[in-house]
Amino acid sequence: MNKLAHMLLGSLLGLAGLFAVPAQAASGLSPSARPASGASDVVKVEVVCDRYGCYDTRRRRPPPDWDDGYRRPPPPPPPIYRRPPPPPPVWWDDGYRRPPPPPPPIYRRPPPPPPPVYGGRNWNRHVEWCLNRYRSYNPQTNRFLSTSGYFKVCRSPYY
Repeated sequence: MNKLAHMLLGSLLGLAGLFAVPAQAASGLSPSARPASGASDVVKVEVVCDRYGCYDTRRRRPPPDWDDGYRRPPPPPPPIYRRPPPPPPVWWDDGYRRPPPPPPPIYRRPPPPPPPVYGGRNWNRHVEWCLNRYRSYNPQTNRFLSTSGYFKVCRSPYY
């Protein structure tokens, strides 16, 4: 619709330009038929406007001697902050990030050696003592049936 309206408007303006009458022909006076008068009909103006715009016709003062015509360039425009583009998608990126590296090792004095281990107590003597003391003693579990009906751990002087 917009295209049709533009085409119609353009054709109407073109036809109007063909049938337009010049301004001098409409007034009926030719340039040679103007009345000659002693007074000039020229008016001194300081602003002239034409189809390109209006401009000043006044004479300007000459620049001072120190002015060489150099003008500083305009300041640069302020920087425009633009967000950095997102990183490209990576098919293996599942959001997991590698943990930071471990701290460097700290050197310390080594711990003292463990105390010497002497021969342990004789298990056979413990089992012998418990068997002599309790008739219900079981050496595999180290328990006996007490008079209260519960199993208890045998504690011997050799244990």
